[in-house]
Amino acid sequence: MKTTRLNGLTQLIKDPTRVTENSSTTIDLVFVNNLHRIASHGVQEFGASDHSIVFAIKKAGTYKAPTEIREAFRQRAIQKRHCGHSLEY
Repeated sequence: MKTTRLNGLTQLIKDPTRVTENSSTTIDLVFVNNLHRIASHGVQEFGASDHSIVFAIKKAGTYKAPTEIREAFRQRAIQKRHCGHSLEY
């Protein structure tokens, strides 16, 4: 686990994912580098096997335009206003 921490990774699954009469083991590893982007995660019993289902749900994000593009647009708008043009949006 030291290697994962050094690389900024977090193991999501803590519960056993394979359960038998005599043992329970976490055999599924799910590592993430942005824990704040995970909305939900866990282990769900399957019933038809001794192996459980593992899931992780990532939060949806919105795309943000790079700052320099917005800044260039703002500069053009200011230049047009100084030339006597009005901008309507």
